[in-house]
Amino acid sequence: MKLQATGFKKACGLRLAAYNWQQGFTLVEILIAVAIASLILTIIYRSYATSIDTMNYTREKMDAFSIIRLTLSRMNEEITSSFFAEDSKVAVFSGGEGKIDFVSSSHERIFKDSREYDLSEIGYFTEPEEEGERLSLWRREDRTPDDDVLEGGEREKIIDGLEGLEFKYYDGKEWLSEWDSKEERGLPQAVGITLRFPEKEFFTVAFIPLGR
Repeated sequence: MKLQATGFKKACGLRLAAYNWQQGFTLVEILIAVAIASLILTIIYRSYATSIDTMNYTREKMDAFSIIRLTLSRMNEEITSSFFAEDSKVAVFSGGEGKIDFVSSSHERIFKDSREYDLSEIGYFTEPEEEGERLSLWRREDRTPDDDVLEGGEREKIIDGLEGLEFKYYDGKEWLSEWDSKEERGLPQAVGITLRFPEKEFFTVAFIPLGR
């Protein structure tokens, strides 16, 4: 009788297991599975969104640094090519702490018959941004130099978000905050350029071969 009872229990157990398997998942089990899946998807999405934000932030910073580097390189090249002639009214170099105007030989004519010279008037200065409390860096170029080296030509905005622009002029002994080629009778040996941003400062020195 014990053997028969044991066999009967095993048979009932098999039938119950088969019955439960055919019934599928309960509502509670489905809700738990959905909750776990939702949690996993949320974690994956947040990780993906964070990665995208980090990539975009890094790309924006790299683009900004690239523009700043190119701007300093351009300013350096143009100032290095500064031209001065003591008996000329056109070739003038005038610089202050936040503004500089000079004649440069760095200009290249694209069209052979264009009414342009190899020399051009170039100026760098700042103005307040249209929106915000910071400054914008502007560049001015006049491809037909005249007696008024400080005005004329086309203006181009280069960079926004500046906190300051500073020029320093080296006369061979010390750094000065101003330079007038008429008074100094020549060009400075070097010009220090500083671009100040909220997070960082960028600096370069342009050495002028024709400097006195």
